[in-house]
Amino acid sequence: MVRGLRGLYVVADYLGPETGDFTGFIFAFRYNGQTIPAIHNITSRLFPPQVGGCDPLNLTSLGEDASGELYIVDYTSGNIFKIIPQAR
Repeated sequence: MVRGLRGLYVVADYLGPETGDFTGFIFAFRYNGQTIPAIHNITSRLFPPQVGGCDPLNLTSLGEDASGELYIVDYTSGNIFKIIPQAR
């Protein structure tokens, strides 16, 4: 499991910002039972440009396997990305 995401909801934005520029973003937030205090854009944390040059586009699904690993599906390319912790 990716450290720092435990207990958070992770969602993807299919088309990107209001301009619809077709660049997907990934957000995380904690729901406290009544409100969502803050929503954080974690795209660059999960897809840093210097690692592999992967740009998420048209993100359609997220999934978690039995081990708690997180996966994201890119509709345009058909790629499935496994989110892994960055080396420290």
